[in-house]
Amino acid sequence: MPRVIELFLFLICSFFTLSLLGCQSTAKIDHGGHDLTNDVENLNGRIQSGLYLQKIDNLIVVVDDTMSMSQSLDGELKRDRAANMMTRIVRTIPNIELDKGIRIYGPLVNEKDNHVSLSHGMGLNPTDKISEQILTKTVSGSIYNPLASALEGAYHELKLVKGDSAIILISDFKDPMKEMATSAQLIRDYYEGDVCVYPIVIGKDGPGRNSAEDVVGIAGCGITALDSSLESGSNLADFMEKVLFEKQAPLAPQEPVAQKAKTELSYEKLLKERKLTIELKTEFDFDKSNIRQEYIDHLKEIAGFMEKYPEVVTTIEGHTCSIGTDKYNLGLSIRRANSVKRHMTGLGVDPKRLNTAGYGETRPIADNSSLAGRRHNRRAVAVITTTIQEYIDQQK
Repeated sequence: MPRVIELFLFLICSFFTLSLLGCQSTAKIDHGGHDLTNDVENLNGRIQSGLYLQKIDNLIVVVDDTMSMSQSLDGELKRDRAANMMTRIVRTIPNIELDKGIRIYGPLVNEKDNHVSLSHGMGLNPTDKISEQILTKTVSGSIYNPLASALEGAYHELKLVKGDSAIILISDFKDPMKEMATSAQLIRDYYEGDVCVYPIVIGKDGPGRNSAEDVVGIAGCGITALDSSLESGSNLADFMEKVLFEKQAPLAPQEPVAQKAKTELSYEKLLKERKLTIELKTEFDFDKSNIRQEYIDHLKEIAGFMEKYPEVVTTIEGHTCSIGTDKYNLGLSIRRANSVKRHMTGLGVDPKRLNTAGYGETRPIADNSSLAGRRHNRRAVAVITTTIQEYIDQQK
């Protein structure tokens, strides 16, 4: 057997020991000594209610096996945490028509080729075994950004299938942000919002999560989670529900026609629509993305408005002044938008209702040649609008 094939099989059976690949699954133990590998809620039970609409047709799970994943985190190798997460994700997926694929990338996956290659494509008939759909080999070399290459590979694979798609990224997000941003922008530009990205960060809150949220912001849709937040089966099921489905409200019971006919109206009800708008605006200190204390009450007011009108969604736009390079300011503007989104989420707003976008220094509202002008340009803004219906009673 050629050495390349031996290494590839060794990687799958040793580092990603999934039951669906025919290997023994490594148990993941939490700090209380409980086995988490089998703590899984399959979504079949939820979708039987009839309240869920499937929103994607294709799913690719991208798994990091680069050198940083061999490091220990809380007494466990990161790659083992990633392997168990992938196992549990597979077991969570219900019986639905879904093209599925796995992309594993790292230096041991393939030593021969320094480019992305496929052993199976995405356009096969749906099956409950992800391994039969796609095993992608991606080399991690010193002159490449592995995660950026894997994202770009997923971009090409999804051209083979039709419909909306999702990409789940399982990584510690140690790779540089610049190349990842380029690949995420490629996905957004080509698929125009039909591909959402869902990073799962192997690690703690910090730079890795910030990079993951920046990727989501550039891609245009998706949510980010720490792997530690998905250790319970119900939490992972909630995450996968957001990846796979949209929840629709049950239809309100209609009043019988006969009962309406008996009602005698002594006045006429005139319907009037009224448009309500509230504007979110925060300014930032130079080269910072943290929320200033003076805007806390303002953001609480915005959160109250969105709680009162739960159908409202909005896009938070991040901006910078002109100091700094274009690329740096683009990343800073995305971090500012994501910072506001995290704060709003902490106030109880569903993150699915908050999209983010960064425009760097390209949309100034004031003169960058003055100190005051630059201060006003360092901002995050959103316009939140809803239309309400009012009935005005008018006597006949």
